[in-house]
Amino acid sequence: MAGERADREPGELQIPGPGSVLGPCVLAVSVGTALVSLVALLNVESLSPDALARDAFALGAAALFLAAAVLRLARWRVTTDPHSGLLAAAMVALCLISLPVGNLVGQVLRHDVQPGPALGARALGTAGCLALALRAMTVTDEGRPTDWVRTLRVSVVTALLGLAGLAGLVAVTPDRVSGPVLLGVVVEVALAGAWVAIGLAASVRDAVQPWAGRVAPLYASLGVVELLNALDQLRPGTWALPSSALLASVAMITAHSAYVDLLESTRLVAAVEHRTRQLSGDPHTAAVGPGTEQVTDFDVTEVVAAVVRPRLEAGQEIRLRGGVGVAHARSGDLAAAVERLLANAATHAPRSPVTVHVVAIDARIEISVTDRGPGMSALDAARAVGGLHGARSLMVRNGGSLELRNRIGGTTFVLVLPAAADQRAEVIVPRWDGVGQHA
Repeated sequence: MAGERADREPGELQIPGPGSVLGPCVLAVSVGTALVSLVALLNVESLSPDALARDAFALGAAALFLAAAVLRLARWRVTTDPHSGLLAAAMVALCLISLPVGNLVGQVLRHDVQPGPALGARALGTAGCLALALRAMTVTDEGRPTDWVRTLRVSVVTALLGLAGLAGLVAVTPDRVSGPVLLGVVVEVALAGAWVAIGLAASVRDAVQPWAGRVAPLYASLGVVELLNALDQLRPGTWALPSSALLASVAMITAHSAYVDLLESTRLVAAVEHRTRQLSGDPHTAAVGPGTEQVTDFDVTEVVAAVVRPRLEAGQEIRLRGGVGVAHARSGDLAAAVERLLANAATHAPRSPVTVHVVAIDARIEISVTDRGPGMSALDAARAVGGLHGARSLMVRNGGSLELRNRIGGTTFVLVLPAAADQRAEVIVPRWDGVGQHA
């Protein structure tokens, strides 16, 4: 082992493999197995083979949802992304909803418990899970306007589809639809429509949030599970087993999706940290030395986009706005300075979205990096500028500067570089750049 470490080149990137997530995986499996064993021991009762099979699928689904929650929490610890914590809470809610504790409740309370309260509790739990899933997709949207017209349109279409499905169910089995049964069917169909709507919303956000695209089919599948539950309300015992089997399959894919997200995030965060150490002049890594690059004309937006992409993939919320700004400087120095500012924002405002704005004004190009943290006092601002002395030095040696524009509710650092000669006479109007919409 010592020989391997001695042979390793300084600054060599060591990408974590599956072993780096072994601990969370072992914990997830252990917790899920313990839950299944506990519920199975306490929920013993003489049941038919179909009921036993249904409960076995439900227990497996609960264990897998809990394992997915543990993996999502592990990802939250790695990336500090708020959506990971919200998804973990949603997985815990799905675990509790999936647990087959009917017999246990009957033993603790009484055997003639009506199904109405159980359906109500499950509906409330599912509604909470839906709210968490929706919040996970919108937690970083505080600065974006809400498209209420589109939201209303989707809600109306979903409601109409649900009513059409309900009318079809009533038409097929009119003799079985009593008051309580109709209420149960309405609840199940409403939950199915909500899951499908969440799934469609997640699929639309795939370009901005790749994790949302991975869970979109799972949300839609949960809608199918609710539809099967609605059919079981009409013909009790007929659709319960297929519903539990599908739920177990969804839970299995959910756990796998959580594992893939954790593994990818661990690798990407390691790559970003490695790059940050390099650009920060770590003596154990390769540093950007003076005079190693010639001054040239280059597209500032392209250089900034190349720095932003790895952090987007690692989970940091960054929005890039900019025009076609051409600077006359060293592109490597700009990349190093932007990386340091993004690392600074991730450290001091970890859950705040960051906006990187590129604009050309007369003879200069400005690159601003803004977070939505609490802002800084005068003393903190002085310390922040001092701590970013390396970034300022990189700008100064290119004929530019680093400025701090502090404000309540956020901090803005501005990198200033000289514009290319053929661009100094015009002002470039900023526009949205598509790099934030990475695949």
